[in-house]
Amino acid sequence: MRKVFFDAMAEQLSPLRVLIVCGSFSFVTGCGGDKGEPPPLEVSCAVSTEAPAIVFGAGIPITGNSAAYASPQDQPALLTKLINDGCGLAGNAAEGQAISYNVLDTQDSATTAPAVVDQQAAAGAAVLTGSGSDNTTLAAVEQNLNNAKYHLPFVNAQSTAPSLVPCTPAQRADAAVTKNIHPTTAANECFDNQNLTIRTRESANSYGVATARTALDVYSATPVVSIATRNTGSAYNYLKVSQSYFVAHGISSTHTTYTSGTPTAANFKDTIIPAALATNPTIVIAGGSPAQLSALLEGWALYAADGAITKPSNFTTLKIFHSGNVAGSDYSTMSLAARTLMRDRVQNLQPYWDDTTESYQRWYTKWTEFYPEKTTPTSPMQMMFFDGNMIMALAVVKANSTAGADIMGAIADVANPPGTVYYPDEFKEARAALMRGEDIDYQGVIVGDFADNFELSTTVPYALYDFDIDGIATVHQVVRY
Repeated sequence: MRKVFFDAMAEQLSPLRVLIVCGSFSFVTGCGGDKGEPPPLEVSCAVSTEAPAIVFGAGIPITGNSAAYASPQDQPALLTKLINDGCGLAGNAAEGQAISYNVLDTQDSATTAPAVVDQQAAAGAAVLTGSGSDNTTLAAVEQNLNNAKYHLPFVNAQSTAPSLVPCTPAQRADAAVTKNIHPTTAANECFDNQNLTIRTRESANSYGVATARTALDVYSATPVVSIATRNTGSAYNYLKVSQSYFVAHGISSTHTTYTSGTPTAANFKDTIIPAALATNPTIVIAGGSPAQLSALLEGWALYAADGAITKPSNFTTLKIFHSGNVAGSDYSTMSLAARTLMRDRVQNLQPYWDDTTESYQRWYTKWTEFYPEKTTPTSPMQMMFFDGNMIMALAVVKANSTAGADIMGAIADVANPPGTVYYPDEFKEARAALMRGEDIDYQGVIVGDFADNFELSTTVPYALYDFDIDGIATVHQVVRY
């Protein structure tokens, strides 16, 4: 009888959103959360057993160069559970369409990625998620843009490519700026992505500046910098930004590139390292994948062991500052000389996460409940993938549509203020609020708000790592700019 009375009273008092928890009738906000208002009553709803599932196509580097550190492979299953347990996507307050993931391996290949987009579009995907290096993501974005039958909302959860930065509102209003429908970094042009792409990772501009500033903080004396990368790819893009930063601050720097594919240890020893050391630098900055870091260190060890080579006077103390998502990878197969070098003279900077936030802790709880064997995230790409897909899911609910223009039109509404804040584990509650016509503000694990051009407008933290003799990385410090 008491429950019936309170249920009826709650219905009459809605939208006051009466809180009936903690064993007694209460209007006290502290009992149920910290959003500044009582949470809504439990919603009774379910996933439709008749309507078809809404497909999200995830192109993930399960194999290939970045598979070791991109690692968002575990997020689609977690998202599927949270969303389908939360009554699904488009529909009504009582039931929604289930979400279903079509996960395909891009092999982190610019050749494979377009074919993956084709397969996902053929499977009826309403949303695409691209995760991989710059070249892989660019190829997938181009395939989506070039085919008028596709033009699907696209979550870029990994690439830092400057050419993927969309036109800003100011550029759109400037008649002198050419709006290119293809990714571009050309002068007086901007990428008119037709509001199809959102980025849930920081751009090369952010990563490059963070690398340069951290290197200067760590090596406080005015350095002579030598940068070494292969000629294309993510590291090349953001370390070009680092070089520009050094130049702008009057710091001598050179950039050695390798143009014949992925360099081996022998390539580093015979070509890249000699060129990088030609200017007698006081710091060497390198960037790339775990495999490239291994090749660099093995090449350095070979170079050091070659008595026929004349080396700079500071060679035995020269520091290597690496920038790339390499922490958590297995370096146990490297030679002892390479691992000793890694322990004594290498530090690595990469995007990180703030494990003190409520958003992170809520995501972490759900992640470890779903995967009890996992205790530590491999990289922030996991959280960037999660946030991008959760935002897309909420946008589908808000738009009550799978049309690309409708979904993209709803993103700012679900990911930015004003509105009640909802966290990564509150999809069901956020969906119910949207069904009631309320404003929501999804607070992601990493993703905060979006700018008008769907660029992530908040700055992610970075972690500076040290390594032990086994190649195990530990956080030296977390930096924010």
